[in-house]
Amino acid sequence: MEIKPPDQSTIDNIRANLPGAELAKLSVPDGVFVVKIPDTKEYRLFQGIMADGKTYDAYERLLSGAVAYPEASVCQSLFQRRPGLVASLGAEVARLAGAAAKVEVEKL
Repeated sequence: MEIKPPDQSTIDNIRANLPGAELAKLSVPDGVFVVKIPDTKEYRLFQGIMADGKTYDAYERLLSGAVAYPEASVCQSLFQRRPGLVASLGAEVARLAGAAAKVEVEKL
């Protein structure tokens, strides 16, 4: 099952349902996802689960609040067949939230 890219009408509906949200498109060999960049509350919850050593659960939780396309049932079906996508996509969503931002340090 390949997830087809959303058409413009779908993207417009997502934007209407998530006003002000920053969106990004993530592409993997199995298809295309549209995600909402997590807010502080969502990211803190993710970090709390990570701190408990439950990496997969943390990524799964982060994605549950971030994936705007496709619908949840399609994601669950795909993640059952390709469980590694949870970590791959979750890591990218965390990066979009700033987790891997390059920080320049200069001693003063």
